[in-house]
Amino acid sequence: MNIDEDVYTIATEFRNIINVLLERVKALEDRTAELDEVLFDDILNPAKAAMDNANFESFKSRTSEKLGPLENDVRAIEGDDFDLYRTAMDSFKESDIEDEAEFIDEFAKSISSQVAELKEKLGVGKVEVAVDEANNVEVKADGETIDTDTAETAVEETAPEEEGSSPAEEDEEIDYSKYYKKGE
Repeated sequence: MNIDEDVYTIATEFRNIINVLLERVKALEDRTAELDEVLFDDILNPAKAAMDNANFESFKSRTSEKLGPLENDVRAIEGDDFDLYRTAMDSFKESDIEDEAEFIDEFAKSISSQVAELKEKLGVGKVEVAVDEANNVEVKADGETIDTDTAETAVEETAPEEEGSSPAEEDEEIDYSKYYKKGE
């Protein structure tokens, strides 16, 4: 045997050993990726989501007294999928105010003033509809009664017309004034 054959044999053995080691490293990397997937997808992310949900529910219960009355007005403006509590929580996290109660007071005042300003610009006040035990319906806008009727009459008036008959065909003029506040 000559020296070239010995070097070739030794180099081949090293290459084989390196290939075996590379295969083991690849297998360890694959296993590590699987463990990362299990750790994050099955353990940490669900735990974080559960903690976030618990924190949100706690925040919502602490702030519902201030934000609850504003929720319907804000949804009417922003849409049904708008979450006032989530927006408040995210805004609190991003704010410089450290006291949650102070932040919620300021946030609620800001939202209230924006809603009031919008209602004022639109000429919209608070509308209440009440039906008593005798089926009398009373509609109030800004505390003033603008319409009273019985529930049966109100339903009859909104029931669909028979085919071939419509208010326009009867030349009946509809009085819309009863639906507006007095003085408008």
